[in-house]
Amino acid sequence: MIDEQLSEKIKIAGGICTVMVVFRHSLNHIAFWGQWNPNSISGFIEGGISTLTEVAVPLFFTISGFFFFSKTYYPLNSYLKMITKKIKSLIIPFLIWNFVGALILIVTHKFTYENSLFDYFVTLLRSDWYGPLWYIRTLVIFMLAYPSYGWIACCNSTQLYFACLLIALYFWIPVDCNWISTEGILFFLIGGYLSQRHSMTKIHISGYTVTIMFFIWIILCFIHPFWGKNIWKFNTILGIFIFWQMIDFIPSKWRTKLLSIASYSFFIFVNHFYLLKSMKVTLASIFPQNEIVALSAYFLLPLITIIILFYIGKCWYKHYPTSYLFVTGGRR
Repeated sequence: MIDEQLSEKIKIAGGICTVMVVFRHSLNHIAFWGQWNPNSISGFIEGGISTLTEVAVPLFFTISGFFFFSKTYYPLNSYLKMITKKIKSLIIPFLIWNFVGALILIVTHKFTYENSLFDYFVTLLRSDWYGPLWYIRTLVIFMLAYPSYGWIACCNSTQLYFACLLIALYFWIPVDCNWISTEGILFFLIGGYLSQRHSMTKIHISGYTVTIMFFIWIILCFIHPFWGKNIWKFNTILGIFIFWQMIDFIPSKWRTKLLSIASYSFFIFVNHFYLLKSMKVTLASIFPQNEIVALSAYFLLPLITIIILFYIGKCWYKHYPTSYLFVTGGRR
């Protein structure tokens, strides 16, 4: 069992990561200019923040691995019980929100009609109708495949974990969204290791050191000096460590607000994409190639999206808790 302080920190981390994901999907140069324009002011700012927010999905995988590896599922009945729970918490929401995405695409005349039921099935598994849900699909694959790697957790050997992590680190491709995501594998395993070593989650460094490391991270994100695959990997790991440390310095009044947002983070995650996209595309059609509007939209539209979905989720849960919990996999 984890203590209340760690549990709260994980919830806050999850809530902030959801906000980061919304900002990642707020990139709007394609909408405003038809192509990416890195040499503009808005391109520089959006590109830097896009690199900075790359820590969000690895942290999601780490948190998922942390909780998943806290139990063993090798006895067949335990494995089947786990699968039954994941059908409710992951598979049903994955299907529901993909079908909602398909309906939106049909209404907006952007739906791609396939030649066979099998093609539709593959399209669904790829989460083509609602792209951000690729994370849930990959997570389900990891959990279904538990019998092939669960022995790592059962051995609970630091040397074995490190060997597996080094292999995963070598093959890791940053921002890998494939079915078997190399990024997902690495950070899912890291979460599993941390679930066996809670003390490592409580490592605390001074505010002075955090500040220095934070500015190094920001410089790497925005300026990309000597950028390459290894620096990219280092920057992501550095960012995750700094992000985790910075949560300890959040004032209590802000922690309360972040916890309230975190309660609806999954609802925000599965609903933000098309709402955000519709707003930025509309603005781009009215103010094409307008850098001031593009940059303003980049910062304001994610906040508007989060606020709208937060209150919709809160109202839905208040009046119809059963249906809300069903479509969110029991998350509240």
